[in-house]
Amino acid sequence: MDDLTEPNRNLRYGSTILAHYLAVERGDFTRALARYNGSLGQTWYPERVLKAWRDHWR
Repeated sequence: MDDLTEPNRNLRYGSTILAHYLAVERGDFTRALARYNGSLGQTWYPERVLKAWRDHWR
């Protein structure tokens, strides 16, 4: 069983899933993040993630 409470494993899995959705959506971050969150068709989650990325990590 995979222990997703282990931070490195959790990040690896999440990154792999997001990379898959980015490929499916041909690089469209908004749609990929919405798929990742299970909110495809809505933009509230992708907008918050991208804002945090721009404000804190970019």
